[in-house]
Amino acid sequence: MPADLADVCTMQCVLFNGMWASRASIKSNAASLKEFYAFMVAKAKVTQEDLDDLKTQIKEEMPEWLATLARYDDPDIDDPAEVWGL
Repeated sequence: MPADLADVCTMQCVLFNGMWASRASIKSNAASLKEFYAFMVAKAKVTQEDLDDLKTQIKEEMPEWLATLARYDDPDIDDPAEVWGL
């Protein structure tokens, strides 16, 4: 399902890149994922509805992804649960 894929692909920027993650890299990852899904629609591997759902989720979730990054970069936050909003 595209919704799960968007979360995984975008947030892995923070998880795996750590201090190299940035607002720009998260936005770039999201844009790349949308481009990939558009390609997959053109190849009839996913539906236009899948692409539309992905775009909607990225639009809705981007503020939280960026807020998570800000918490990750905040030196005053020591508790990982607070970083990830748990």
